Amino acid sequence: MAGEFSKKIGDKGEKIVDFIFGEILNFKISHNLPIDCNRPKEHKRIAAKSDRTTHGIDGLIYYVSPLQDYILDIGVISSKCTSKPYPKNSVKILKEHMKDLAETLECFNRSKDKSLINQNASNVKQTETIGILVWHSLKDDLTFDFVSKISNIHIENELSFDKIILLDNNRLNFLFESIYISKLVYGADNIDFVYHNTGLNFTRQQEGKMFGKDFPIQYLYSNIILLRITNKKNTEFHIYINELFDTESFNLLIGFIKQFDYLETLDKTIIFYKEYDGQLDNSLGKQLSQFSERIEVKGFPINFRNIK
Repeated sequence: MAGEFSKKIGDKGEKIVDFIFGEILNFKISHNLPIDCNRPKEHKRIAAKSDRTTHGIDGLIYYVSPLQDYILDIGVISSKCTSKPYPKNSVKILKEHMKDLAETLECFNRSKDKSLINQNASNVKQTETIGILVWHSLKDDLTFDFVSKISNIHIENELSFDKIILLDNNRLNFLFESIYISKLVYGADNIDFVYHNTGLNFTRQQEGKMFGKDFPIQYLYSNIILLRITNKKNTEFHIYINELFDTESFNLLIGFIKQFDYLETLDKTIIFYKEYDGQLDNSLGKQLSQFSERIEVKGFPINFRNIK
């Protein structure tokens, strides 16, 4: 019975990964890929009787980066779905999850699978492999911010990896409430992800391709989602902030917005703050008036309290 229940939780985790990376972020995902282990003794599991022979990859995604010219980004996804709350000894368990993913990344970087991806990629000079740890609790609240509670974690020096991104309930829910709900409202074909000027994507800037359907993995770190919405005859810039409103962050954001003049005839910019209620907060009246009606501030997720 325990084995059957664990399988159901594992299947649930796979469906969540499918939905987030496929339905919301537009990736084509390869599932359950076994790769050979290049360090059988070093990567041997503690409870195992014999050396390790393979690693399992729950999901694999890749695309040519819109943030840096001639770079191929590969995301190796590890799904850790649990029916329990995030554990009190979370640092210990997180280190185990990260160690397992780091060892998978190490062997993937030497694998035939990666070599084949590189061979089939065009207009690419370098590849960056990023680990993505999806740790979702079915028991805790959807907005539970687990990442903020384990920010000061020490990782063993012997682990070989460049980057690992942790997605918890809060970050997964942010992607749902911003991108997926926008797709439901405006239609997926009418939504593009916006790419900021990194100083490393000069070719894309020259070609006028600073928005598109590819979602940069690096944006998974961020509490800001940038969307270009084609709404009938209008083009709107929607900025979702996964934080509560405060005046200081808003002032910084206004300066940030000015960088996006290249989005082609923007009719309006709408800034969405978590649970913002404009009827209760009148502090923005004078600041917004200088922009006529081209900038609005709203709250998300939508509910009967923050409808104007």
